Amino acid sequence: MKTFEVAQMVDVFGKVQGVGYRYYVQNIAVQYGVKGWIKNMEDGSVKSLLVGKQDSIASVISFMKKGPALARIDNLVARDYPLDETIKFFAIR
Repeated sequence: MKTFEVAQMVDVFGKVQGVGYRYYVQNIAVQYGVKGWIKNMEDGSVKSLLVGKQDSIASVISFMKKGPALARIDNLVARDYPLDETIKFFAIR
């Protein structure tokens, strides 16, 4: 039986590079069974693709809005994204 999954692309702005943000998100995503990836962008932001159950993605995004202790989240933009069923785990890029 296949579980219903969705995907969201998330852009996070603020002090999110050099503070362990990607590892923090990876840890939370794995705890919630969310797959996808996260990477630093040249403009200082972080971009992430989250694939999983809607409620699990919502939980991960809630943690992404807080971030680790040294992070500062100025803005987070999440939008629906086409589902990529080839993604099998959560990676830091």
